[in-house]
Amino acid sequence: MVVILRESESYKELFPVTYIRSYYDVIIGALSLRKKLELAGIEAYIETNNPFLSLLYKNPSFSIDERDVTISKFVYLSNEEIKKFKNVSGKTLITSNDVVIGYTGNVEDIKDFKNFNKLNVRAEIISKPFDLIKYNKIALEDDVLYLSKLYEEKKISSNKLGKFGIYSNGDFILEPNVLFDARSGPIIIEDGAYIQGFTRIEGPSFIGSNSQIVSFTNIRKSYIGKSCVIGGEISNSIILDYTNSRHNSYIGDSYICTWVNIGAHTVTSNLKHTYGIIKYETLHSEILTNMTKLGSIISDFSKTSIGCHILSGKFIGFSSMVNFIQTKSIPSFTIWQGIKGEAYEFNFDSAVETAKRFMTKKGIDFDGKMYNVFREIFYSTEEDRVKFGVKKEKLRF
Repeated sequence: MVVILRESESYKELFPVTYIRSYYDVIIGALSLRKKLELAGIEAYIETNNPFLSLLYKNPSFSIDERDVTISKFVYLSNEEIKKFKNVSGKTLITSNDVVIGYTGNVEDIKDFKNFNKLNVRAEIISKPFDLIKYNKIALEDDVLYLSKLYEEKKISSNKLGKFGIYSNGDFILEPNVLFDARSGPIIIEDGAYIQGFTRIEGPSFIGSNSQIVSFTNIRKSYIGKSCVIGGEISNSIILDYTNSRHNSYIGDSYICTWVNIGAHTVTSNLKHTYGIIKYETLHSEILTNMTKLGSIISDFSKTSIGCHILSGKFIGFSSMVNFIQTKSIPSFTIWQGIKGEAYEFNFDSAVETAKRFMTKKGIDFDGKMYNVFREIFYSTEEDRVKFGVKKEKLRF
């Protein structure tokens, strides 16, 4: 049996997180849906409709038979629910709360769903970027518990609270005076990570390979990807690979993509004074989230300045910069001057050169494929910048 993860046009609703990744590769908790399937021993392939991704890799070629499963919606599934896919046989419709999320066989052969068996799974449909934070707590707890069974427990006798353990897939460096609070869940620290002294990590949390956690950092129930440098306070957040937030900052209930640099003393507001429901702001409207805590959604290759304050429920587009204070969501390739409330276009060549420098510092090449992705995103988001009133002149402070 093979699972085909068929991406629809709804990937656009997940911008700015899905510019350079399929939503089936988007991490919620500590794992993406594709990775969960692979860890369960289920072969999985992604069919994407995203033209930016087609510049990075091609859809696989394969034929679908009646035993194969197609997932047609981006959903959060627990690791236990994933196991149900192994028992699928014959013509089966996979549903969650009467919503079809998948089926067996080839969709062209499906004439009448009434003749299909039904497999009901507990799933949460992910339709907007803020849903990634909405379901992060339950996902992180489930994923870290699942991964702890695959990793080796590290015996740490001092400076540890709680019944859960510390787990790793290799060796990591641990300086003295690090406190592990494992009362609420396990803590996973991958091979090559470096945890400096006077740091506190509260589980369930995940620290990726070769990441550095600097002194006096407080990480609470969060995911940190590989090759990151992290400081300050992180709470219920997801920080993807190669991102830096070295200095004292507060990142709460936020989703931060790859190759982001967070300036010193950046604060992501995640709670209203009134403790009311937060609205998520797109470039065109506001959406009621039914969430009382929501920080920022920051796309790949973006930056915040020193002393940057970001209001709740705002996003930063791909390869953009925010200076001082962000009061509204901004499009891709935009430099936001928060004091004046003005937006300037991030010159394409400058954006590419900035990305090259950052990637070189991490030992990664900015290749021709990534250049083409930058170019396509730049031109495809030009209308967004025009409607937003982005100026094409050079920003001067």
